[in-house]
Amino acid sequence: MAGPTITFGVNLSVENYWDVPEFARRAEDLGYGRVTMGEHIMDGNPPRPTLLNLPAMAAAAGATRRLRVMTGIVVAPLYHPVTLAKLVASVDQVSGGRLDFGIGISGQRGTKIEFDAVGVDVHTRG
Repeated sequence: MAGPTITFGVNLSVENYWDVPEFARRAEDLGYGRVTMGEHIMDGNPPRPTLLNLPAMAAAAGATRRLRVMTGIVVAPLYHPVTLAKLVASVDQVSGGRLDFGIGISGQRGTKIEFDAVGVDVHTRG
């Protein structure tokens, strides 16, 4: 009986959605088992918009055949629960079941800025 398989992943570090498919294809060609991407609505100093990870994972999955796609932590309070559930289910379906989904309430850098940007009270996030 074979034991567990270890795979390695790479962080999807691009600044434009149109770069995602090529990055993902290259990762798959190099033998990586997954690409992953964290999510922040705003990041940096001064804050600037960033890519959302679910659309990026859909693009990565569409460009590859075997590569698993993994959201880092999706900040759930920034989404309506039904919208988030539909987004996750859609990406999982598009990927053929290759989505690994991480979810949380945030707590890192830029939290207040991000919550203010979408009109959610950071103090009631969960």
